[in-house]
Amino acid sequence: MAEEQTHFEIIECESHMPVAIRQFDSEEEAMEYLNMRLKSEQPTHPSEPP
Repeated sequence: MAEEQTHFEIIECESHMPVAIRQFDSEEEAMEYLNMRLKSEQPTHPSEPP
């Protein structure tokens, strides 16, 4: 039985235009990348006004 090749893609957009496509071998890798990006984009003190 042939092993199915699957990968996960994250398409990054700016102003509704795709700027990058990231490919990951596993869902875990994709989620780690997403979580890292979310943490890096959040303000360090969310209670402060923007």
